[in-house]
Amino acid sequence: MTKMKVAIPVFGLHVSPRCDCAQEMLFLEFENGKIVSRKIASMDKMNSIQRIRVISTSGITLLICGSVSGFFKRMIEALGILIMHTESVAIDALIEHLKRGEFNLSTCRKRE
Repeated sequence: MTKMKVAIPVFGLHVSPRCDCAQEMLFLEFENGKIVSRKIASMDKMNSIQRIRVISTSGITLLICGSVSGFFKRMIEALGILIMHTESVAIDALIEHLKRGEFNLSTCRKRE
């Protein structure tokens, strides 16, 4: 049984170009290629520390985003969360790729 928890910063119907500036974050939990949990959390008016706390306490293992600031990136990586950078793609298309396992972990960054 494969489980994965993913966070995706939202900008309209697309992945936000900047994670630490997104007003909303989509949280998905996959089990065997199926979504078992999906929620959107408001990140509006949160600073970087508050955003990182929400991500880490949600048990996220993978953050998919356009880009992140250096501080935010270092903190997320220090928590052992993988960061996958992507273009500002449509979230629905990204979700379909994730369901099929079609994403490249070699583009993920994790602190060793």
